[in-house]
Amino acid sequence: WKPLHEKERHRIKWTGEKWEYEEIAIPEAEFGKEVFWNSEKKEYDFRDKEETIAECKERCVNALKAKRDKIEQSPINNNGIVFDYDEKAIFRIDKARGFMERNSVDSMSWTAANNGRVEVTVNDFNAIEDIAAVRSNKLHVEYNRLKALLEQALSKRQVEEVMQNAFEDIV
Repeated sequence: WKPLHEKERHRIKWTGEKWEYEEIAIPEAEFGKEVFWNSEKKEYDFRDKEETIAECKERCVNALKAKRDKIEQSPINNNGIVFDYDEKAIFRIDKARGFMERNSVDSMSWTAANNGRVEVTVNDFNAIEDIAAVRSNKLHVEYNRLKALLEQALSKRQVEEVMQNAFEDIV
């Protein structure tokens, strides 16, 4: 027999002298989970945390940035030859172009993205840089347009619609 009535979020315990309420501690939630009181089980439980619209927008802005940056460093096709364009390739192109200009070298053998060997000139390197600059500008303009649409979105459905075809016209 317990002389106390049940009280939500408390246990009834015997201290050795009397019955007392003991508050049930709220457990620490794992990432992506939230704690809630399960009145059927009479204990705290966990469920997947519902993403807020603000969290959804933030996640999508970060995804847009990552996709933009990935496309920005993707290979470039110049006159049917595909050239790598990641950070190392940009460095190599810059160094090779400088060497060719300083030493009046007309052309040199270069490794294309498919590992094939091609002859390139300073004009080829300039064309690659021009293509990269135009692409980069398009990507940043499109990123800003998409980010503005995300900021205006009033629902997660609208946010997902913005993300659905992001950057497809530029790839």
